[in-house]
Amino acid sequence: MKLFISWSGEKSRKLAEIIRNWIPSVIQAVEPYFSPDDIDKGAIWYSEISKELENSNVGIICLTNENYEAPWILFEAGALAKTFTKSRVIPILFGLRPTDIKAPLSQFQCATFGKNEMSKVIKSINKALGDTALNSNILEKVYEKWWPDLESQVFEVMKNEDPKNKFEIRSDREILEEVLTITRSINTEIDNTINKPKYSIIPELELSVRAIVELKKANILKLGDLVKHTESELNKKYKLSKMSIRRIKEELAFLGLKLGMKVEA
Repeated sequence: MKLFISWSGEKSRKLAEIIRNWIPSVIQAVEPYFSPDDIDKGAIWYSEISKELENSNVGIICLTNENYEAPWILFEAGALAKTFTKSRVIPILFGLRPTDIKAPLSQFQCATFGKNEMSKVIKSINKALGDTALNSNILEKVYEKWWPDLESQVFEVMKNEDPKNKFEIRSDREILEEVLTITRSINTEIDNTINKPKYSIIPELELSVRAIVELKKANILKLGDLVKHTESELNKKYKLSKMSIRRIKEELAFLGLKLGMKVEA
C-alpha cells in the first residue's frame, strides 16, 4: 500500500525522511512516497507527484513551526483532501499544538508527535490495508519495539530548535472565530448531504466525492447494485477511474464484501 508523505522546508524534510524509513519497520506492507528534492517540487508535481497521489491510500503531512503556513504545504494539503477522505489525511505536528493550526489544515484530525498519538496514526494506516492489515496485538508489539528508534531520531532533529523561532500565540478570539467558521462549514456540508441525492448514495461506504460522482453517472446507487459488478465492468463499461475503483474495493473490504459478488434478487 502506498503512503504519500508531504513536507516543505529543511526540518520538515528531515522529519519526513525519518518517518519514510521508519514506518515500513512497523508495517512492512506500506510503501511510503517521499519526494527528496524540495527545489524541483513545482516542476514535477503534475507528473510524478500526481501519479503517486493517485496510487496512494493515506497521506501524512509533516508540520513544523517553519512550514505550517507555507504555500506548498497548503497546496499539497488541498490535493490530498481532494484525493482522500479527511480521515486518511493526517497532519503530524512537531513542536506545534492543534490550536496553532489554521484552516485549511485544521479541517483534518491532527496528531501531535508523541507515543500515544503516533500509535493512533499507525493504527489508521494499518486499517487502510483492509484484509492485509496486521493483527492488532501484533501491531502493538511491533510498535512498542520500534517506537524508541523513531523518538530518538526525531529528538535529534528537534533538539536544536531555536526558541526565538517560536511564533506568536493565536488569540482566543481568532481561535473562536475559526471554530465558528468551521462549524458553519460543517452545517452547510450536512445540509448539502441531506438535500443533494448524489451525496447520499451508498451510505454504507465512505467514498471520495469523485467516486460518488462517477457512481451517480453510472446510475449505481445502491450497495447491492455495486457489488454485483466486476472491476473490469466498472472501469470499461461505466468509465469509473482506477482511483475510484480502488477506494470502492477498500471500503467493501471493511464490510467483508467485494466486487463481482452474486446477489440474489
